[in-house]
Amino acid sequence: QQAKTDFYMLSLQTAEEQRTRTRLNYDNEVNKMYSIHHNALDFTILPLKMIDLIQERCRMIGERIQSVYNYKIECFHLKLQKD
Repeated sequence: QQAKTDFYMLSLQTAEEQRTRTRLNYDNEVNKMYSIHHNALDFTILPLKMIDLIQERCRMIGERIQSVYNYKIECFHLKLQKD
């Protein structure tokens, strides 16, 4: 029983670390995208409005992923209480 709980806790910690790394990577890529746009000398790149739309879409996807994550965490806690 304790080994199972330890395994679940380790899985949760690993998922949290992965989420943090992924979030950091995403933030870095968004900042890089805006930096490239800001420093561009011509209009051969995407218009700022298009970049804003892409970021908004990514934000919405992120919210959906967060909802799934929260659901899985809730199921995880219920499973721990049940066992």
